[in-house]
Formats: sequence, C-alpha cells, structure tokens
Amino acid sequence: MRRTLVFVLATLIMAAVTVPVFAQTAPKPAQGAGGVPNVASLTPFTAATSYMSLAGYLRYVSYDQTGQWLTRAEADRMVKQQKQ
Repeated sequence: MRRTLVFVLATLIMAAVTVPVFAQTAPKPAQGAGGVPNVASLTPFTAATSYMSLAGYLRYVSYDQTGQWLTRAEADRMVKQQKQ
C-alpha cells in the first residue's frame, strides 16, 4: 500500500512539472488579408513555427483559429502569395 501511494505521488509530481513545459506554444503570427495568418516573415523549421514548414504552420494556425483544416495545396499557394 505504501509503495503504491509513493508511486502515485511521484507520478503526480512529475506530471505537474512536465505538463506546463509541453503546453508552451510559439506566438501566433500576425493576421494578413482576409484573416489569414501571415507567415511570410517567419523562418521555416524554427521554434517560431513550432519546427514546421511554413505551409504546415499556416495549416496548423488556421485550424487553431477556425476549426477547419486547409489543404496542403491551399497552404502552399497562400505562402507563395504572401512571399510576393
């Protein structure tokens, strides 16, 4: 019984310490025309894009804001338009 209690307490302490570390997120990019996040000024595969490509990060942020996923082709097209 004592072993189980120690194990449970140790697990809860570990969870309390590690969960806030994983919950940290990169700041959201500025909104561009039409409410689409502007990712053109970001560098791909860095902490600012959560180590994703620009198209992948655009898809992720758009989903986070709207609840709907962009297709990869749509995201690629939007990134190209933003870079022009």
